[in-house]
Amino acid sequence: MSSAGMQSCGHNEDGVEAGVEEIFREVLMAPALTLEPQMVTGDHERWDSMANVEILLACEARWGIEFRFAEIDAIRSVGDLVRAIRMARSRR
Repeated sequence: MSSAGMQSCGHNEDGVEAGVEEIFREVLMAPALTLEPQMVTGDHERWDSMANVEILLACEARWGIEFRFAEIDAIRSVGDLVRAIRMARSRR
């Protein structure tokens, strides 16, 4: 992944950061977007509540997971999303 910041989420070798970045680029129609773990809704002009729903659904589909309500409620940033994906994957 091109972003050193996303690598700071840890475990980059599992491809989660790269996959999340691909999903964000597609949903936000921003092919050059580079994510950082601290990024939050509103940091990109197309990143709104509807985009959040699309991003979560795309993540669930990509990794074959289902987020728990508490996990969704706790996602405040890109880094939180990456951690939530890993937690959901560990339950499989």
